[in-house]
Amino acid sequence: MTQVIEIVTSSNNPDGKLKRAVLEGLNVITVHNYVYYWPHFLLITHPADEDLSLFSLTKATVGVGGDDMFHFGYRTLKKRWETLNKIYSMSTHFSLQTIQPEYCHYFKKARDFTPSYAWVKCERLKDSNCFEIFREAKIIGREGKAFVSEDRFVQLSLIRSQDNYDQLTVMLKNLVSTETVVADSI
Repeated sequence: MTQVIEIVTSSNNPDGKLKRAVLEGLNVITVHNYVYYWPHFLLITHPADEDLSLFSLTKATVGVGGDDMFHFGYRTLKKRWETLNKIYSMSTHFSLQTIQPEYCHYFKKARDFTPSYAWVKCERLKDSNCFEIFREAKIIGREGKAFVSEDRFVQLSLIRSQDNYDQLTVMLKNLVSTETVVADSI
């Protein structure tokens, strides 16, 4: 009998959603990768109570201050997502992933999804390599194809110092503002 190991990564790239095992049976071993299973990064919609799970070492060392850290992390990432949504709402060339709020068992309420990475899509057909467009604008991101996604996507990290995040938002505003300049110059 052939043994199969299925690795389930939650949250998933590129969509940031929680995933469940697909394979079943006596010959299947499922390993759940919960390195980003933190309540300030994603919605805790079900307990992580699988037979075999991987977590980062920092989860085991959080201790008593963990609750405060999770609330601080969630508030920080929520503000960052609100800022990104405002920036991209002014754009027709770029769009930001949207995930509907869900009930979070950790915070015991429905809340917005606040992943640690933002997926940006280049919407224009001529912008087939989003990573290069962002690189030309001096914005550091990761190529979509690195995550088995399309080249029309770029991934931006939101887990950075406040100064670095502020600099990112300035650069993103500059990139989006070029849309208006080009349109006005026609």
